[in-house]
Amino acid sequence: METRANTPHSHPSKKGTIAAIVILQFAFAVAAAGILPAQGQKAGSTHEQTYFSEDERLQRPVPLPPDVLNVLLKTDEVKDNLGSASPSQRSNPSSLFRAAEVHLHAPDVIDFVVIGRSPMSGADNTWFWIVRSARGKPQVVLFAGSNSLEIMASRTNGYRDIRCDWASANHAETTTYKFNGREYKLWRNKIGSARELVEPRDFGGLAIFAYTGPPQQSSLWECGNPRFVRVSKGCGNRGKVRV
Repeated sequence: METRANTPHSHPSKKGTIAAIVILQFAFAVAAAGILPAQGQKAGSTHEQTYFSEDERLQRPVPLPPDVLNVLLKTDEVKDNLGSASPSQRSNPSSLFRAAEVHLHAPDVIDFVVIGRSPMSGADNTWFWIVRSARGKPQVVLFAGSNSLEIMASRTNGYRDIRCDWASANHAETTTYKFNGREYKLWRNKIGSARELVEPRDFGGLAIFAYTGPPQQSSLWECGNPRFVRVSKGCGNRGKVRV
């Protein structure tokens, strides 16, 4: 039997070693490529809440900073209704509000959507305050009463537009606000009729209402198709389900 001497030529060649290293490097690169997109997707999946209503849960509620509370307490709406608050609410006025962070203008500037709690809210008419620069020099730039408030993707003067929806058993209303450089101002208001779609008894006491404005007025509808329906219990008309 022929045997080979244990010479350097009997060991793996340098080319083989280099090939193994290249394979390992490629494997690590593939693994890293799989990890990085996953991390990017995880970070990108965290979206800022843009739709708010009395019944909508705040995804990331935040406490009111003292400076924000102070500017709210100076607004006419709060001053006119603070006397209707309970003694415990007056001693802790921050309990009258819920708040969430939004970004209306720049990613490094935090703004607030503030939602009032009774008595800082109306019947079927939630009160909203938009506070600019909440972590700097806060300023109330919009007060609105509606069923819901939505921060839109469109912008005016660098700030995102805001839309408010309100509806009753008889009509529905959509109001759009745009930033004029100092505060939000009414830009457009559309009103349409509403009709009851089903009898309350058909759904065990639940009545469903939907906006049925003319097709040419497509603020909430496109050719008569609903953007949302309202769901209520008994004779009331609170609650909204988007479709």
